[in-house]
Amino acid sequence: MIAPVCSLGFFIEGNRNKTPGRLGAPHIGPAYFAKANKLPLVPVGIIGTNVKNGKVIAHIGKPIEQSPDLEVTTWRVMEAIAVLTGFELPERKMHVDDASSNSTSNSGSSSSSS
Repeated sequence: MIAPVCSLGFFIEGNRNKTPGRLGAPHIGPAYFAKANKLPLVPVGIIGTNVKNGKVIAHIGKPIEQSPDLEVTTWRVMEAIAVLTGFELPERKMHVDDASSNSTSNSGSSSSSS
């Protein structure tokens, strides 16, 4: 159970992307966790992590409306992050190593759950 005063952050791509100006393929885990715990997903676009000791900027978006389909929710988060960062979206495919990827539409996030 998550305490109502806590925030929890997820990196939807799994790690920092090595391609400047482009988002990596997302993982479905943040959408799954948020849905299973009835939490909102708030996208955060982070810019500047590719420069050592450089300025890092975080743009915080509005909560994402969840879909019964976890993949739809995941792509809503990705689209919001793309707007917040100005980065290109990747090809519409999910990481295949996600444990929850087989339960996209019937199971209980960049982003951040609070």
